[in-house]
Amino acid sequence: MATKESQPDRAEKLDTMIFAGHVWLDDDEDAGQIVFAVNCNDLWAWGSADQEEIPYSEIERCYQLGPITWACVRRNLRPFDQREEAMKKLGTWNDALEALPKREDTKP
Repeated sequence: MATKESQPDRAEKLDTMIFAGHVWLDDDEDAGQIVFAVNCNDLWAWGSADQEEIPYSEIERCYQLGPITWACVRRNLRPFDQREEAMKKLGTWNDALEALPKREDTKP
């Protein structure tokens, strides 16, 4: 357990991300295991159901960057335009997201 002077441990970091609703446990029946995954629903397209599995070695980085930023950086993909605009208005857009390649314009 972390003290006031120390940093949270890995379990506490996962707990924080799960409690916030950004990370969940997923039953990967094909692999026969439970995995941690970032909730990526509606991140790259409206109405999409998606997730990005968090490898054990990436838990610390996911916590440091924030789950949404981590998932975008991991896929090297910006959120879709409306989500990007909303994140900028909310002040959750950051340098790591800005550094990602621009999305191609898919408008007619």
